[in-house]
Amino acid sequence: MLKNLPASLKKTFLNLRSELLLAFQQLGIKADLVKTHVMFTTDCGANIVKALSLYKWVGCACHQLATVLRHVFAVTREGQTFMDILLQTEEDDEEGIVQRQPDVDGVENQLETVVQVNKQLEVMSKVVVYLKRSGLNGELTKAVYQENDTRWNYRLNSLRSVLRQMDEVMAVLTRAGKSSLLEDIDADLLAEVAGFL
Repeated sequence: MLKNLPASLKKTFLNLRSELLLAFQQLGIKADLVKTHVMFTTDCGANIVKALSLYKWVGCACHQLATVLRHVFAVTREGQTFMDILLQTEEDDEEGIVQRQPDVDGVENQLETVVQVNKQLEVMSKVVVYLKRSGLNGELTKAVYQENDTRWNYRLNSLRSVLRQMDEVMAVLTRAGKSSLLEDIDADLLAEVAGFL
């Protein structure tokens, strides 16, 4: 069931709960039945979790995975990835010695992979942005999708939209004299990432 709040209404937990119960009431379903017979699945926004705290609720696994991936692939203002932060040097409280955390189970190798993936995703994003802004997207058989943080599967959709027509994207960019945008793309690595996602 989808329900949109009126634009003038703030998305507080009380407003969400009231609008939700109103929607069920309009369907002829009493509030006590909602408590005992309805299971809600939503994202984990604090307002919606609190609004549904009186009811049966489970967080959407897809939203939760997207949140994890957003943090893994995120790069801070200082240019650090989540993995960089995990592997930062630490000061030993007892001896005051700064030491690097040991490479446990190849974590440093995994860090390098995350760095490579981040670079590839950044390059791919620039290609998509260029195709959209230049209007060249219209010359492709199918549109490429720009990353959009509000959609849980945005990164995968964006990757797939380019990878599925990489030859065509390359031809369009070559005709426009912009094939250099693809020079740093490792299509095999991106295909592996898409398969993972």
